Amino acid sequence: LGASYAHNHDLLISAEYEIQMLSSEIKTSETRLIGGRPVTSAVRSDVTTNTQIGRLGARYKLHPRITVRSGVQAMDLNHDSISLQPTAGFSLHLPFDKLSPAIDYAFMREPSNISTMHVFSIRLQL
Repeated sequence: LGASYAHNHDLLISAEYEIQMLSSEIKTSETRLIGGRPVTSAVRSDVTTNTQIGRLGARYKLHPRITVRSGVQAMDLNHDSISLQPTAGFSLHLPFDKLSPAIDYAFMREPSNISTMHVFSIRLQL
């Protein structure tokens, strides 16, 4: 679920709420005594978990060729310990009109929260 608000085509504020559901099957073995003899059987159980994620971000066009971005992602909203992952970046829109190329950069934390990442990309409008 998401929503955004644009003001004068220069400022964009967005919010998003996501639920990720994961179903898995756990197999264990169980040993019981039947008639005085140990009998081992396989036991299956299904487990379903979910993660709730909230995102909030903003984009501001400083100049026709420069856009800056910032945001934060909150992981595990349904648990007591919420993990916050901030991010920031910018886009440089190059002055070639045919493909409208842009260079994007973002600085963010890795999903494991151990270190940070620098993400570069080149965008072409085909």
